[in-house]
This record gives sequence, structure tokens and C-alpha cells, in this order.
Amino acid sequence: MAEKEMWKERLRKYMVTLLSAIFIIAVFWGLNRLMMKEELQTVKVGIIYVDDASAPYTNNFIKAQNAAEEAFGERIEMIAKYNPDSVTPTSQLWAKNRNFTALPAP
Repeated sequence: MAEKEMWKERLRKYMVTLLSAIFIIAVFWGLNRLMMKEELQTVKVGIIYVDDASAPYTNNFIKAQNAAEEAFGERIEMIAKYNPDSVTPTSQLWAKNRNFTALPAP
């Protein structure tokens, strides 16, 4: 008789655990569906091009940008900056450590 009670207790614990897991999964699934509405999903992508399209490396990224804009349409916001001021990270660090203003590279 004690073994039968032990099995009932074990079965009850398993059922409570299973139902708790199902409940938690359902709650998170519902919250995910609520928060991830497709019309609200917008991805921002920022690209800085150091060279123009004549450089193969930059041209590949421009093609990738165009493909991403075509594939995602309204769901993607592309921000591209072409040929920014040429200030090298080394000159910025040097100027910062010595209280100077970094000058653009020649």
C-alpha cells in the first residue's frame, strides 16, 4: 500500500511539473506574439563607406545594402555615410591623450 501511495505522489508531482511547464511556455509564447507584431518590427542598419563604388570591397557592401533594402522593404531603415572625414583612430587617441584636436589625415 505504501508503494502505491508513493507512485501516486510521484505522479502528482510529475503532473504539477508538466502543467507548470506548459503554462510557462504558453505565457511566454503569448507575450512573444504580443510583443513581436510584424508591423512594429523595424531594423536600423548603419553603414560607413570609406571609399566609393569603384573599390570592389565597398562595391560589395553597396550591393549588399541594396539587396537588404529590396528583401526587407519597409522593415529596414538603412543609414549610409559616404567618405567621412579621414581621421584615423590612432591620431584620435594620440590627440585625446595629449589634449590636442585630431586633424584629418592627408
